[in-house]
Amino acid sequence: MSAGKVWVMVVAAAMTLVACDKTDPRTDAGAGAGESAGVETVDAEQRSVEKVNAYTKGYNDMAGMFYGSTKGLDGLLEDYKAQDIAGMTSANADTRLVVYLNTSMLRNSLGNLKKGLALSGGADTAKVDQVVEKMVANGEVLFKQATDLDGYIDSKKYLEDNLAKAKAMDAEFTRRWAQLNGDFDALSDELDAIERANRTKVLARLQADGQTTWVDIKKGTYAANDLLALFDKASDFEDAGKMKQADALAKQVEDSATRIKAQLDAKTDGEQHGEEMGAYDDMMSLLGAYRQIKAGGDTGQFDEMVRQYNELIDRDRS
Repeated sequence: MSAGKVWVMVVAAAMTLVACDKTDPRTDAGAGAGESAGVETVDAEQRSVEKVNAYTKGYNDMAGMFYGSTKGLDGLLEDYKAQDIAGMTSANADTRLVVYLNTSMLRNSLGNLKKGLALSGGADTAKVDQVVEKMVANGEVLFKQATDLDGYIDSKKYLEDNLAKAKAMDAEFTRRWAQLNGDFDALSDELDAIERANRTKVLARLQADGQTTWVDIKKGTYAANDLLALFDKASDFEDAGKMKQADALAKQVEDSATRIKAQLDAKTDGEQHGEEMGAYDDMMSLLGAYRQIKAGGDTGQFDEMVRQYNELIDRDRS
């Protein structure tokens, strides 16, 4: 996601990976060295999955910091900077001085990112590891600064020093927050690359397991992910090229939903299939919000698209 993103896009929740089902190598003919290598391969793959899952949780913790807002991390930083702490006095600080950075969510995010770093992942996670290492190193200092500033504001210490401490901290705090935002975008890009590389494996496994309805749910989810990822700012909805891509992706979502509904209608097992039907409903509601944007220019409906997308990925059982 770009540093100038206007809208919240909590898309990384769909990036949680699940290890592919494997036949236990010990049940195959030709044990010995091949058996050991097979087990090690599965174990290594599982560790990589667990590492990426931890990173995904850390990303989503950070995204949760501004969920429901269309500003994103960059917008929150701009709100902090707009206070003009350098020109502020203690006389008006009571109504104006706000940290804006949610330290609880930042703490949770850093905790999950550090859990991921502690897990071995191998060469396939080397690039995302570097991004996370940088993010954690800066984020831990930023967290200490933010909690210190929170305490300073809550205790109204600024009434005694006329904001001297806040002014002294302001430049470094702003710089580190800007770096956090850049690291957050870089992590999003790396997780997106990993998720895309994993798509074929997930679909193949579901197909092999005979879960054809979930194949279509995943295909629709992937298309919805890509649809949301097209839009960085309100003017993107006026970009003919992007809208052509968006229409094609919306058709993929609708095609998947149509296949899901047909499969559910044809089932005779007496089961409710609530999650599958829920996924169909989520896709149709997401499409409804998209069409409302197209018809009336109501870009506020993008938040509804995100909400429906998150409902959809919450049903993920791949």
